[in-house]
Amino acid sequence: MRELLQTILDGLAEGSLYAMIALGYTLVYGIIKLINFAHGEFYMIGAYIGLFILATPAAATSSSWLFALVLALAFGASAFGASLLAVATERIAYRPIRGYDRIVALLTAIGVSFLLQNLARLAFSPNPRSYAVPGNRPDVCWSAFLQWYHAYLHPLGFELQNAKLLILAIAAVTLAFLYTLVMRTRFGKAMRATSQDLEMAKLMGIDTDAVIARTFALGGGFAGLAGMLTGMLRIVEPMMGFMPGLKAFVAAVVGGIGSIPGAVLGGLVIGLAENLAVFANLDSAYKDAVAFAILVLILMFRPGGILGVLRREKV
Repeated sequence: MRELLQTILDGLAEGSLYAMIALGYTLVYGIIKLINFAHGEFYMIGAYIGLFILATPAAATSSSWLFALVLALAFGASAFGASLLAVATERIAYRPIRGYDRIVALLTAIGVSFLLQNLARLAFSPNPRSYAVPGNRPDVCWSAFLQWYHAYLHPLGFELQNAKLLILAIAAVTLAFLYTLVMRTRFGKAMRATSQDLEMAKLMGIDTDAVIARTFALGGGFAGLAGMLTGMLRIVEPMMGFMPGLKAFVAAVVGGIGSIPGAVLGGLVIGLAENLAVFANLDSAYKDAVAFAILVLILMFRPGGILGVLRREKV
């Protein structure tokens, strides 16, 4: 029973990361009905931005309080940089084809994804990188923080990794922020109006181009933040966003793409399912297949997703 509860906690932490990435898919789809397959690359660029900031001499030699500022700057820059890339992608690649058939937008999104991956290979080299400090010096604040991030607590016989607790906390704050933004602010009302009827929103005086750009920025920021949180645990390389991006897309579809609660629920379902499958002695090499098996089942029995609504349209 203890091992099962441990697996559930690990699944919730991993599912929270999927949920943060899936929010970008569901926000963009909810506004302009575009599946942005380049979203995983926003996650990747966030990991690189955090790495480059924490690799500076200021981070390696700073005192504890100064390092806390550098770390906060790295988190903020990861989210902001990914947001800028998302806005640039929308402005350059997606806005000119907004009135085209959906298959054109889909193919463009796939092309943008491959383009960003290969640009990252040229800019950063294809070699994997790590946030770890060379020599693993415990006297360096950066190294001390990474040791804490990877370390485990042992309350009541459970193993709770500090990284996963921090991921859960940041995911909860992010989701609370997004809910407040969408439901309680003027911009949130504009988002909902644009999602319901873009042309009518224009007629009512809403700057829909600005709403769409800010929506991309929001989704990109969440993905960039998730990228840095993951990068500090694993390695950073140009292809790192491909599989998490696909799984986050699956999570958005499973929960009901276009639904914010659905994206969160879908992410948690995928994270739990993967970890429970390994707990049930499934070879970890097949772990990635679990998400796609769930996608097939959902499309067969509930095509609109768990919280989605299947709408019939007259042709």
